[in-house]
Amino acid sequence: MKAIENQRQQQWWSRLSTSIERLSYRNATLILSLFNLLLFLLLVHDLFLSSSSSAHQFLSNSDQQQGRESEQIRLAMQPFRLIQALRDIELENENLHTALHEDPKQTAALDLSNRLKDIHSYNDASSLKALAEWRRRKMERARKRETERNVTSQD
Repeated sequence: MKAIENQRQQQWWSRLSTSIERLSYRNATLILSLFNLLLFLLLVHDLFLSSSSSAHQFLSNSDQQQGRESEQIRLAMQPFRLIQALRDIELENENLHTALHEDPKQTAALDLSNRLKDIHSYNDASSLKALAEWRRRKMERARKRETERNVTSQD
């Protein structure tokens, strides 16, 4: 019996070795590609079946309704007016910065104008007194000259 089993094993190995020898790269590639294609089709089929059935399986109508309600509550709690006001302020701020950065001469002129206004506001009282004093002296000198002319023209 052992002899018969040994003979069968040798025949099996010899057939296997001859079939492996006859197996070319082209045939091996073809077999492997068909196997890969079959696996790909099975995976895609499984993916579509599980995705369509699992969405309906896991969420009942009450769960879906509760999810919609919680989403509505979450949206209702957001401060839309405050967010819009902040966006408006940011937009104004960006516009102001772009306007200031666009024309440096204008910004320099505005800065100088503001400085002069500040100086005038500080020195307003004292400068008005000095101006009034200067006008008074000037008028006095003009009167003196006028009187001197009248005196010289009469002589």
